[in-house]
Amino acid sequence: MDWNCTSCGDFQFGRNTQCRRCGAARPGPSAGSAPPAGRPGDWICPGCQGLVFASKDTCRKCGTSRPTGTSSSAATGIPSSAATGASSSAAVGDWTCPGCKGLVFASKANCWKCGTAKPTHPCASAVPPASGDWTCACGDLVFGSRGSCRRCGVAKPSALASAAAAPSGGRPGDWTCTCGELVFARNSHCHRCGASKRVELSKTVDFPDDWKCPKCQDHQFARNEICRRCGEPRPTWLGAAMGLAPPSYWETMDADGPPWRVVAASPEESEVLKLAMVSGASLGGRDQRSPLTYKGFALHAAWRVQHAGLWGKYAMERENLRKIDLKSLPSVERVKLRQEFVDVASRLPAALDSQLNEVFLSHGTRPESILAILSGGLNERFSGGLFGNGTYLAEDIGKNDQYCTPDKSLGEHKELHKLLFDDTGIQHPGNLCYILVCRALLGCYIRTKDGDRDLDASRSIWSSAQRELALIPDSNPPVLHHSLIAETGGRIARFREFIIYHGARIYPEYLVAYRRV
Repeated sequence: MDWNCTSCGDFQFGRNTQCRRCGAARPGPSAGSAPPAGRPGDWICPGCQGLVFASKDTCRKCGTSRPTGTSSSAATGIPSSAATGASSSAAVGDWTCPGCKGLVFASKANCWKCGTAKPTHPCASAVPPASGDWTCACGDLVFGSRGSCRRCGVAKPSALASAAAAPSGGRPGDWTCTCGELVFARNSHCHRCGASKRVELSKTVDFPDDWKCPKCQDHQFARNEICRRCGEPRPTWLGAAMGLAPPSYWETMDADGPPWRVVAASPEESEVLKLAMVSGASLGGRDQRSPLTYKGFALHAAWRVQHAGLWGKYAMERENLRKIDLKSLPSVERVKLRQEFVDVASRLPAALDSQLNEVFLSHGTRPESILAILSGGLNERFSGGLFGNGTYLAEDIGKNDQYCTPDKSLGEHKELHKLLFDDTGIQHPGNLCYILVCRALLGCYIRTKDGDRDLDASRSIWSSAQRELALIPDSNPPVLHHSLIAETGGRIARFREFIIYHGARIYPEYLVAYRRV
């Protein structure tokens, strides 16, 4: 049975005999231990060995009823001297009120009798956490290797996920820009070239077969058949946590209904997507299509795309990467993104697999193309550019906006407007632009500046010119790189681009309408 440390309150697995946080022993009787302190009539629960007040007929901890047919002292096992407090020690963590001298359970922050606050326990910080361990907002101490809290499922804060040893000549937290400049930890942009700080995504899914409880959203280990928090059985349709079933947060879709639909994003999702409206560099560029008469962007509305067919293709591709490609590779370097997109990934309800470099990126488009994308997905055969025939994604709306044209007024695109505005009740104020916030599988990526040579090795990035990327070194059996990252400083000046040459590795999860301001 899982238990809470009576000294520091940390949640412990049933197999632990002492607190992993402060080192306190697990409460309960052991050979040779003194009986717990109590008052005449108090009794010890035969189920969990907890001390229960005489006035209670059931254990407050496990619900076991008071044993019948025995005297109070027999029920408790407390000698009269212990019952009066003459000689004995309380259970580990129980404390004596300095005001009224009453015995108070360790779980209580105030005395039940006089209300005096619990004194600070000297053991709470006796064993410092290991380097990299972090404390969740729920108070649980989490190992540094975990990307989410095992107690409440909240993702590791991105600031902690990005913390690393300082680069040469710097202090902890300082970072090196892609231009080579050392930047202080407090700065989010390079003072030399203006580039945004890039942060490694926290590991939001620890193991492929872990799962989330659909009832309380608690993170479960693969071996669990029921939720350890609420007791909900593991749903059979989940399979592996990252299996082929649609996300659990999707709204229900009728089996006989349309194959896909868009639903208005929740207020929480919309609030997170506002982070994608923040540009990290000056606007404009070679691909700018509209006059640059604005300075920024404001989210107007967002919709979640629920397309079972596209999801199935994407999920299958993800399983292939995990179970086939990943096993052929010696290692996969984790991708780093702008802080805003790291925060988007950590705060949206999606559970991404960082081992596959599964991320959220954005794609700008015209109103005329949206219905085709919602219906059939992003198709690399209709795309092209400096880096070949792939789908181009970005970590900055400033880049996406270069390819967007305004949707000037309601009724100009009747089918699209019926789907997005008439059917959802959302208003169209005029002059809206659109981006898609997409899940993307970057996998094992290759980097370039010129569109020809590998930035990290002296070789070509192509195996088939501008269609298929080069083989991954030391992969056995051979595997092609999964994506291309075009870094700034060569053929592009302001914004990095991410190019994927297989459309099944992209799922357009959100459509965002925004205004230029």
